[in-house]
Amino acid sequence: SIPDSSGFISFCNPVFSITPSGIYSEEVEVQGMRWKLLLRKKSESSNLEVYLVHRTCESGPWSVDVSAQFRLIGTSGEWHREREFNETFHNGRSRCGFSEFMLWSDLISKNKEFINAVESLTIEVRFTLSNVIGISRAIDFTDPD
Repeated sequence: SIPDSSGFISFCNPVFSITPSGIYSEEVEVQGMRWKLLLRKKSESSNLEVYLVHRTCESGPWSVDVSAQFRLIGTSGEWHREREFNETFHNGRSRCGFSEFMLWSDLISKNKEFINAVESLTIEVRFTLSNVIGISRAIDFTDPD
């Protein structure tokens, strides 16, 4: 099981839908915070970009340290590319990741190693939060503890 301070997103998406404005995964909630994975590419000759994004409605100062590991999963189910970061998210920075995760031409030309028969690719991110400051968490009044 995943600890309360950790999250996991697996995002399988059609390649043709990855645009300059990007496409987002479903949200997951970790420690009362909402997180998504963002995939995008600026042009046909550019890179696949991957980002972990925090959606916040906090109006005051907040910050959280995040350790994240991104993986590109091949059609065989094994991961082929991995990138990691340890960053602080805060009021002015709610997104972090890699603008050059992989060259788009390498991604689509490697004998369908990364893109499956339905022209989709899978990116996963595992992340852990620490030092959460200024984030309001919902209180569960039904929990006796």
